[in-house]
Amino acid sequence: MEHKVDFLMKRYTSVCPDVRSRVNAATSKLFDVTSDVYEFTSLHVIDNTGQAIATGPGPGLPAPFRAAATYFRIELRLVPRLCSLRTDIGIDPTKFPPSSNRAVYVPVPRVQNQMDVFITRQMVMDQAHHKEIITAMAALGEEFSMRAATRDGEPDNDAYEKWPKQQIAKTQFQALEQALTATYVGLQQGMETPNYQLAKLNMIRYEGGTMMYDSVATLFGRIATILNGFNHKNHPPTNLSDLAGVAFQTLNTRNQGRCG
Repeated sequence: MEHKVDFLMKRYTSVCPDVRSRVNAATSKLFDVTSDVYEFTSLHVIDNTGQAIATGPGPGLPAPFRAAATYFRIELRLVPRLCSLRTDIGIDPTKFPPSSNRAVYVPVPRVQNQMDVFITRQMVMDQAHHKEIITAMAALGEEFSMRAATRDGEPDNDAYEKWPKQQIAKTQFQALEQALTATYVGLQQGMETPNYQLAKLNMIRYEGGTMMYDSVATLFGRIATILNGFNHKNHPPTNLSDLAGVAFQTLNTRNQGRCG
């Protein structure tokens, strides 16, 4: 599905040049497991047979525990609706897909045949501190590589990757729909002739009730956006407005005077 989303963003760039940047800005947290859209709802340390290891009474983690530790088994929850609200780009994350869960396995960092002492009891036992394992592993030069169980029982990175890609693609598709509604369907450009769209252009415009003043470069970029829809398969109308005249008329009085 991620390929379809990418294709659609490319397809609509000609009518909504910033659609990709809007979608990427709204969904950027989905690519960072340390962000709050990813929750570690539970964590267990397991041995090489897949059994959870008892931590003991504390205060630290006993030597037998560290020696047997093979994987962190994490119940991972992805909550797209926790993406940051971006009203400035017309995308509301509360309309994103619901949360999704996946059991993942991360190899324990080991030194001298036992789990590294950088991994503390608090990180393992306290949910509020589970994600500190990511930072600790980075300090050790170890990758926090998430894997999923396979049919033969051995956790595999490729088996895991399919899940986040699907969830991210679903979320980006919803963000794309919202972005297009705000920037394309909302402007009803699909129902207006190119000449009419060109005639409406001027340096002062209103977006969301706020008056905005475009620079000459931005204004001409908006003209180019309308013309980008034409190619060797989609020819411009034979009565297309004189572009030099259109460009002049879109300028405010002060800038028109400078052209004299």
